[in-house]
Amino acid sequence: ADCIYTEDAATALAACVDHCLACGAEGVVYGVIPDERVGASDLCREMQKRGFVARELDLGPSALAHETAVHAASAAESATAVQHGICRLVCWRRGPMPGEQDDGQRLVHHFDHAIGAAELQVEERLRKLVMNPQNEHHFGDAN
Repeated sequence: ADCIYTEDAATALAACVDHCLACGAEGVVYGVIPDERVGASDLCREMQKRGFVARELDLGPSALAHETAVHAASAAESATAVQHGICRLVCWRRGPMPGEQDDGQRLVHHFDHAIGAAELQVEERLRKLVMNPQNEHHFGDAN
């Protein structure tokens, strides 16, 4: 799901998956999606529209492994090398399947909420910059 950076890309990816899995009910596709990715909720909606059932798989501690790997492999700070946040591993298959849970709608709400919270943080940082243009903070700073 790393190709999703816009709502249109989510539609295109869902159409591609739908086409690739059109010949069999047993096919599955996996996606690792960052919580704060524009288009993530759109991908979940598009997959639902195309008859796919989503199941979120637990990543456990590996969800934050990217930060450890960046520090071990590079002198770069993780803030400049990776996007912070947690990822979701999702498995989609054609459904509905008897007795199988569909996490699709919950994931739509989760991704919508996560991107909304991230947008509020950006707005707050911008507001601080506008209110105090002489401060030493840069846009990427946490404060």
